Amino acid sequence: MENFQRLHRLTKVLHDYVVKFPEKEEKRAEYIQTIQEKLDEREEFLKHYKNPTESLSKEQVDELMKWSEEISRHIAIYRDKIKADALSLDTQRRMVKKYDPPRGFSFDGSFYDKKR
Repeated sequence: MENFQRLHRLTKVLHDYVVKFPEKEEKRAEYIQTIQEKLDEREEFLKHYKNPTESLSKEQVDELMKWSEEISRHIAIYRDKIKADALSLDTQRRMVKKYDPPRGFSFDGSFYDKKR
């Protein structure tokens, strides 16, 4: 039962944290680092106990499985959101590089154009 309580606590803390994705981009790195630490802690616990759910009721196992699925779903959503943000930043960066202002300005009020 002690194993279940620890697994339950670790999963609950991770679930509650994953649900709150920071809107500010500055906090994303810290958020991802914290999730990684919590996942590592949970994984380390699961390595020590081959089957921590063997003495649990079906309801307890179902609750843990539901939380794990929600955690995976939220992480996938955030991964896609971060990928989309990175892609839009890359697109913006390429557009800035692609802009080529006209060369050879004339200061007398006329301008040169290749079209005639």
